[in-house]
Amino acid sequence: MSFYTQNTNYSAYCYNQEIEKEFKQICEPLFSCLGIQNFGYMRIFDDGRYLFLFTHPQYTKYYLENIEDPGPILGSIGAEAFSKGESIFTWPSHLKLEEVNKDPILSALNNFDICNGISIYKKRNDSIEIWRFATTKDYQHASNYFINNKALLDHFIYYFNVKAAQIINCENSQKLASYNPDKFTSTFTTPIPPINKETFLNLTTLSRFPIEDIKNMKTFLSKREIESLHYLSQGKTIKEISNILGISTRTTEVYIKTLKMKLKCNSHSELISCFNRVPFKPLVGL
Repeated sequence: MSFYTQNTNYSAYCYNQEIEKEFKQICEPLFSCLGIQNFGYMRIFDDGRYLFLFTHPQYTKYYLENIEDPGPILGSIGAEAFSKGESIFTWPSHLKLEEVNKDPILSALNNFDICNGISIYKKRNDSIEIWRFATTKDYQHASNYFINNKALLDHFIYYFNVKAAQIINCENSQKLASYNPDKFTSTFTTPIPPINKETFLNLTTLSRFPIEDIKNMKTFLSKREIESLHYLSQGKTIKEISNILGISTRTTEVYIKTLKMKLKCNSHSELISCFNRVPFKPLVGL
């Protein structure tokens, strides 16, 4: 047990006990409808103060009394979120036990059987918000379940932030815990690998784009054809596509006519249907 956190975070622990019933009531749809056993919310400020709520009271107590810093793995995920605006982390079913044990938070989660979950990080002006959804060790494939149903999780995050607005309001400093300043390194300063998007796209350029026609037979489109089809699927008119691509309306009409011939389609809606069936779409026109 950390002497620093045990004393500093006592008021934050009392606040958790005070709102525990209301907090769990808001989270009930997760438990009854989605089969999720645990939910947690955090908001971490750059000075090491944080709001910590979790539906597992024993883990909450342990965290507030013992955890002195975000740890190497989750700290780097927080840095990524601060750099990019959002980050998603599934844990710890895909991590080896020795990796889990190197991170104090993942190790604690594992010890309390809070496993196979997903953490969603979002950047705010002065902090990072984190929502954690988790099952137990018995649900080894839960990470895939969460990814496939992320739209439901996003909906719940919106719902939670509205219903729990007063609970997660951080204006009262008595709600906040704090990491040990002697051990805390800002969650937001871990270096992130640089991304060179333009060079990457240049190195992965295609001249032909495979697509299945209306009868599920494969054919290939040119770059201009796939661009025209992309913008058509976005609801653009022939004139708008022409302006975007910098070509004449007549040329765009020829592309659309050729697309109908290649994909054996009779209408724009059939063309769009073929495009929407492509599972992974190339980054054209973006």
